[in-house]
Amino acid sequence: MPAAWDEVTLRTWPRGTENIFALRDLEMYDAEGKRLSAASSSWVVLDYGTRRVQRPDKALSHLNTTFPDARALTRNAAKIPAVPADNQQITRLTAAPGDIDVNLHVNNARYIEWVTDSYDPQFLSSHTPYAIDVNYLSEGHYGDNIAIIKAEEGGSERSCFHSVIREEDNVELCRIRIKWKEGIL
Repeated sequence: MPAAWDEVTLRTWPRGTENIFALRDLEMYDAEGKRLSAASSSWVVLDYGTRRVQRPDKALSHLNTTFPDARALTRNAAKIPAVPADNQQITRLTAAPGDIDVNLHVNNARYIEWVTDSYDPQFLSSHTPYAIDVNYLSEGHYGDNIAIIKAEEGGSERSCFHSVIREEDNVELCRIRIKWKEGIL
């Protein structure tokens, strides 16, 4: 992975639609043109005023009429299963002003930060995530009391499921699955 101040190039493009999702891909390259990472994302389009789901093929048709055939990954973003009930660990926090974006919800990157912050620093200093899947399910807001529930999945490659819950109404805000490799890249 790049070090601080290394030059990288990000490439992103819309990849069309599938059912209720607008698809978008992303790749990151180093200064020599070597691909460092790739991502695929599936977005639900909402009408900002009514909060109703919009058909992406109609809502976005004025932006793009053709889409590239290129794919960053061989699969679309995956649906993450519920956190297993066995051996759950819970971390609690409150959504702070720095967690909030311009739309007054919790910024989507914060959920990943909250989850990784729930790990022991010794684990983080000896492991690297090599795959992260995220399903955003509902909006978090400033002041929400949050419970991060984590359960490990067995196997030789360490894998953990996470659920981010708003405690006031028990609404699941997102699910995150992280696969870890031992060692630091």
